[in-house]
Amino acid sequence: MLTKGVTMQRNIFLAFLAWALWLISSAASANLVVNGGFESGDFTDWTRSGNEDLTFVDGTPHSGTYAAWLGPEGTLGFLSQQLSTAVGSQYALDFWVQHEPFGTGTPNMFQVFWADNPITVPGLPTTNLGDFDYTEYDVVLPVAAAASTELKFGFREDTDYFQLDDVSVEPVSLPVPEPSIGFSLVLAAYGMLFGAKYWGHQKSMLRCSRCTALGSTDRQDVTGRTIIRAP
Repeated sequence: MLTKGVTMQRNIFLAFLAWALWLISSAASANLVVNGGFESGDFTDWTRSGNEDLTFVDGTPHSGTYAAWLGPEGTLGFLSQQLSTAVGSQYALDFWVQHEPFGTGTPNMFQVFWADNPITVPGLPTTNLGDFDYTEYDVVLPVAAAASTELKFGFREDTDYFQLDDVSVEPVSLPVPEPSIGFSLVLAAYGMLFGAKYWGHQKSMLRCSRCTALGSTDRQDVTGRTIIRAP
């Protein structure tokens, strides 16, 4: 039978286990963007606006099967999505974009907006971008001021296309451990539980008034019968 102390340790272990599993689940589902890789084969969950010409989903992805092709001429087209955010929390945007024009490639523009405010993405010019293969860009976004915040891309390419893929927005206010860390925490809690169980047995043996010592591990009652052996 477990002592009260061991029962408490067991309850702590179960709570710890639930917490670690929640962290692992959160790490796997932290991206707020739906269809960020355009793997639906279309703009499901995205909204197009502005100049919608020459904007579609096709091959040549960074990963998966599809990417967004963005090539409206003359004026900006926009691709946006409303994200569920927590007021006062901060988020990080990550995406991959490619620009390999067949023609001159200019004029062109590529912009990012958060809550309708333009965002400066490190390393990414906003006008007359040169040729480059798929490149990953990331930026920490301003603190969310509402329960729903719009992420929007603006673009123009008068002679060819940009390809956009693997868009994600994840919270950065509270770091989420890697799943391997969560698993290590579970193992640590497991050790705490059974370590407590072992010492609970030891404590019970020391308190047994009918027992006499037989060395460091065995205990014996007054009849000479060994009644317990510690692990």
